[in-house]
Amino acid sequence: MFNIATSRTGGLFESPFRRKPVDSSQYLTHLIKYIHLNPVTHEIHGNYEFYPYSSYREYFKFKSRIIDKNEGLFWFGNLEVFEKFHETATSEEKISKLLID
Repeated sequence: MFNIATSRTGGLFESPFRRKPVDSSQYLTHLIKYIHLNPVTHEIHGNYEFYPYSSYREYFKFKSRIIDKNEGLFWFGNLEVFEKFHETATSEEKISKLLID
């Protein structure tokens, strides 16, 4: 239905999306933060901590339903580091490295 209405073909996410390998733990941790901050960066929501369509809050639940929070926290060390990492400012230079050319 969406494809007909918008004169598209194939899957909804067919284009212009591309892939970039995650080749280091530093890249992975910044990528997780980049994804969590996207709603604020693109002015969709005022606070990434309470954006309802994010996995961010799942890390703080006793029993996570969406993600394997132990796997995610492994890359940060613990929940406190995860939370502090999200609170620190990220330079445009670091974010630009996450984007696909």
